[in-house]
Amino acid sequence: MKCLRSLVKIIGRPLRAVVANMWLMGLCGIAAADDSVDFKQQIAPIFQQHCVRCHASDNAKGNVSLATLEDLKANEFLIAGDADGSYLIELVTPQDGEPPAMPHKAEPLSKDEVSLLWQWIEQGAKWPSDVVVKESSKADASWWALQPLSILQDGGLLHDAIDDFIIAKLAGKGLTLSPQADRRTLIRRLSFDLLGLPPKPEEVEAFVNDADPAAYAKLVDRMLDSPHYGERFARHWLDLAHYADTHGFERDKRRDHAWRYRDYVIQAFNEDKPYDRFLQEQIAGDVMWPDDTQAVIATGFLAAGPWDFVGQVETKSDELRRSARSLDLDDMATQVMTC
Repeated sequence: MKCLRSLVKIIGRPLRAVVANMWLMGLCGIAAADDSVDFKQQIAPIFQQHCVRCHASDNAKGNVSLATLEDLKANEFLIAGDADGSYLIELVTPQDGEPPAMPHKAEPLSKDEVSLLWQWIEQGAKWPSDVVVKESSKADASWWALQPLSILQDGGLLHDAIDDFIIAKLAGKGLTLSPQADRRTLIRRLSFDLLGLPPKPEEVEAFVNDADPAAYAKLVDRMLDSPHYGERFARHWLDLAHYADTHGFERDKRRDHAWRYRDYVIQAFNEDKPYDRFLQEQIAGDVMWPDDTQAVIATGFLAAGPWDFVGQVETKSDELRRSARSLDLDDMATQVMTC
């Protein structure tokens, strides 16, 4: 019965549409047209995966968008209730022995996907008004950087500890881990690393004698909460920003208020300020948050680097002056944005 119904539908159609329809159905293999198709669950994912990267409202190549039903109808690519007469179906099915025209330079839709599109159009191309098809984010839950760390060890056991990666890399070079550090060594290493200072004798003794299984984790938290942490790690950023208390070059004049920017960076590290806000404040804090004193101070970044008083003040050439300043700013900006 399904086969007969399909044959009746294609009688009187143009030859090209008939050939496409025969390929699509395998004459009798397509699901019944009255099987209801759910646009949001079945059709939207097809458009999202194969189409909208090139055919969206803000990127309508060939003046075609599949973001909304109105976009499709506007270009007559779709005739609701008439799948064989819809140009959309012709584009995604083989023609004259040639592969489908769309998706362009990509894997063609599967027969099941084309069949769903055909059924959806035949059933009136119902598209809920609240559904807009957008290209899926490359950083969704499936993005590699959001996956838990894992490594397959000998014996087929799956682990998620970072140590497993280190052990595997060492084993590949015929090396093994060093002996585990004792507590006295451990606290000294951690203190020099996070604070740049040796631990106090009483801190060493307290950690050595602490029987708490979470003693090391708590020690890390205490050091990260120390104001010395910001002083230690701010130096890396200040080096990239070319910070100094004097101008440098021939005149090397003092900067009596440069410390304000230095202290801003230290405070930002100690407050664990979000990185995007940290960058915005330094580039345009005075414009974006003019009433925030710290944001205004942050723009000291733009003057933190070397200042060639001869090349940027005493020179009589406006072109050389602009060039010298631009080169310094470009160097600073490109280093900190890619660090």
